[in-house]
Amino acid sequence: MGKKGVVVAAGVLAVITVISGAISAVYMALNVYPNPRNHGEFCRYMPSPAMPLGVVAAALSLTTQVLASTVIGCCGAWRNVPSQTRRLVAVLLFVSSWILAIKVVILFMVGTMLGMGGYTRNIAKNGSCIAPGVGIFMAGMILFLLVVSLDIASYILVQTATLDSSKTAVALKKPVGIAMGESGAEKC
Repeated sequence: MGKKGVVVAAGVLAVITVISGAISAVYMALNVYPNPRNHGEFCRYMPSPAMPLGVVAAALSLTTQVLASTVIGCCGAWRNVPSQTRRLVAVLLFVSSWILAIKVVILFMVGTMLGMGGYTRNIAKNGSCIAPGVGIFMAGMILFLLVVSLDIASYILVQTATLDSSKTAVALKKPVGIAMGESGAEKC
């Protein structure tokens, strides 16, 4: 599979990850109801299908990050970047995307653990209950979108710098010999 195929695969995995995170948040929100024994002070939430979807979202987010790393070229692609500033920015974007990707996996796994069911204090004023995992899944999705945007920015920096350096290298080469259709007398 070529580089474009890996880019497409990473994009598809990113979309599936966001969809899995959104469905996990929705399932967490749907499985909450007030506990009638405690006069609405506590809410009970049942085990939800958010658990396997959270595991899938965590695995897909990590897989997307690994694919994005291979597309960017890991550490070797930065050697070809002629500008020191672009190289530094690309490396910082890449490293920060990995740090945030690990946080995304942790958030999805914590949301998965909260999907096992239990009780939570009713904090809503209108009597409705909010499951604790909904916000965690939403935070994981938003952070994952930030990770993808950092990966895209790093990829663009590395690719444009590599293309610019290859164009200048081609432009600096002087032709050797006589071009077709020209006489040697005109050159002298």
